[in-house]
Amino acid sequence: MPDSKGHGRSSSRRDEIIDACLDVICEFGVANTTHRKVAEVAGVALGSITYHFKDLNELIVTAFERFVADNIRWCEENFAGVDSFESATAALLRVFSVSDHTIILSAELYARALHSPEVAAVFSHWLAEYNRIYSTYFDDATSRMIDALWLGLVLNRNSSTHEHPEILTAQALERIVLPTSYIESQQ
Repeated sequence: MPDSKGHGRSSSRRDEIIDACLDVICEFGVANTTHRKVAEVAGVALGSITYHFKDLNELIVTAFERFVADNIRWCEENFAGVDSFESATAALLRVFSVSDHTIILSAELYARALHSPEVAAVFSHWLAEYNRIYSTYFDDATSRMIDALWLGLVLNRNSSTHEHPEILTAQALERIVLPTSYIESQQ
């Protein structure tokens, strides 16, 4: 899973601030994210943040945009070369096998989207792009079920006191993603 550390980008002060914001959100949650915490994690002066971003909301939205863009690119990379039902389901398993960092940021994005139209637009874009990728390989109903499973796992892994074994994800996908849902001609 991407770590949203600006893969493929030259590092700039602005990028470092965005990366630090994602780390702060992951550790403290959006509600407890402050300019001061982000500056400390980024190792920059507080004024650097206000120079690059008009306010904390703009920084948070930009950080979530980065997170989503990195996730979409990562999902596309996992589906590159898929040419059969078996390789498509293997790609899904890779997409669903994400770090705790990604799970936490996904849940924070979801929660913030409920109260922020700007973040809701970012979240909707993410869902639409993942659905576009899934729909290349699976029928519409299955693609929607895959999305629902992903959201359910994000919330479950964040709220459960029990470990979430990868085998559970594999079993859920096996029950939802049937060979008849695979679309033969992708390109």
